[in-house]
Amino acid sequence: MSEKSTEAELVVIEQKHLRWLCNEEGGERTDLRGAHLRRADLRGTDLTEANLNGARTETEEEAQNEARNGRD
Repeated sequence: MSEKSTEAELVVIEQKHLRWLCNEEGGERTDLRGAHLRRADLRGTDLTEANLNGARTETEEEAQNEARNGRD
């Protein structure tokens, strides 16, 4: 997965992962190592058994400060 995937690329990745989960041909397990998920909307995402070691969340204030400083 590239650092900045387009929405269309993400749809294809999701479809391949769903096929992998169902043991269907053309399926591929999604590998998010190194993916930049800043501001990703993960609502409804099943993160069961996800290893989020080292992950951190930012407060709304931190997000606003970084946006003001041009970091994204």
